[in-house]
Amino acid sequence: MADKSKLLINSLKKIPIFDALPPNSVKLLVSLCEPRSLEEGEELCTSGTPSDEMYILLAGELSVTTEGGMLVATLTPVTTVGEMGVITGQPRSATVTAVRACRVLVLKRDCFDTAIQDDAALNSRVMRNFIEILARRVADDNVRLREFVQEVSALRSTAGGMESRLKLHEQRTELALDLVVASGGERDQATHQMDEQILAQAPRVLVVDDEPDFRDLVRRTLSYCAVREAADGQQALTALEQEMVQVVVTDIRMPVMDGMELAKNLLRLYPALSIVGVSGFVGPDEVEEATFGGFMSKPIAVTDFRALIEVALDNSS
Repeated sequence: MADKSKLLINSLKKIPIFDALPPNSVKLLVSLCEPRSLEEGEELCTSGTPSDEMYILLAGELSVTTEGGMLVATLTPVTTVGEMGVITGQPRSATVTAVRACRVLVLKRDCFDTAIQDDAALNSRVMRNFIEILARRVADDNVRLREFVQEVSALRSTAGGMESRLKLHEQRTELALDLVVASGGERDQATHQMDEQILAQAPRVLVVDDEPDFRDLVRRTLSYCAVREAADGQQALTALEQEMVQVVVTDIRMPVMDGMELAKNLLRLYPALSIVGVSGFVGPDEVEEATFGGFMSKPIAVTDFRALIEVALDNSS
């Protein structure tokens, strides 16, 4: 039990709002939390409702959607939900729903307020973290806005070409199957063989992250790719010795070998490899452009992440 508690404390210290808090302060905040379970499809909080509690996602997966129903992010453990509203007092800006069964810790706003009011050092550190988070988000938004303007122009010119290539590919596939059947072959067997060939030719991506739920999210998001997994930098290097990939997606902060060190090793060993960094607490301005070909802050926006991987795949070819 003590080991589980220590593991939880260490995991929570990785969350930006708890960054640099001493273990006793993290323990205090955890002691004020109540556990809650969510079934698939159950709402954790709803857009427009009061921000009277914050949440810590321990297991499962959550989707974040706007009032208009647009998916803006997918959350995996360990992360917080609703902490900004608890601090600012503003209503919920989005609806958060369980994509699959989840376990969360619930921290009521009044309990949180009492805890930081009774401890000046804790109050100061939490507020400093809050300001840093806001500053990082503003910086991220500015970067994304610039990239968005550039990408919209590029996408408009390439969308038509992609659609044409897809239709041509479908026509060629159907023609190939018809020829197999015409020559006496079995359509189902031919379809199976073609599926195997397509899988063998699929883009290869290695995701490196110490959080299994995030690795699983990447695997499902990049369902059209052959995705391999590693829990840290050392495992990643071993995996690449066995099978090469086109793109490596790596978290920045990990045990054993972090993403920064891994990226430097990869560039030394495989100079042509495309490397994409992801992190919940390191901003794009802190990532060396010469080391990473792309970067995205967690929680990732699925559509933006796919677009980033497409660019990385193009750069690796």
